[in-house]
Amino acid sequence: MSSPQSNPSDPVDLYYEAQRLRNEGNPESAIQCYGDCLELLHRTKDVLAEMRILMEMEELFEVRGEHTKAMNCLKICLEYAEKLGQEYEKSIVLHRMGHLFYRNDEYEKALEQFNDSMQLSRSV
Repeated sequence: MSSPQSNPSDPVDLYYEAQRLRNEGNPESAIQCYGDCLELLHRTKDVLAEMRILMEMEELFEVRGEHTKAMNCLKICLEYAEKLGQEYEKSIVLHRMGHLFYRNDEYEKALEQFNDSMQLSRSV
């Protein structure tokens, strides 16, 4: 059964298309589709939705071993979370940054991010 054609001008359609591609084991196409979705969302100034897409992209980059790209996604998310005062989202981003540092054998940085995340999540 084939999925219906997505509307390339609708970020929701692009998101679901990216999810389908991801689930089918096609991370390269999923990343491209997420990127297209992100571009549309940026125009609408829906920063929380942008953060969700960046987190999806971060996961795919991390699994592919592209830790620099993954960290760049997280840095943008952290900037958005701080700008919007989204403490819960900031704690999630810090935790994921800690995970990336850990994967790169940067244990001190990882521990710092995990501790910051834990402290922040306790205050939310």
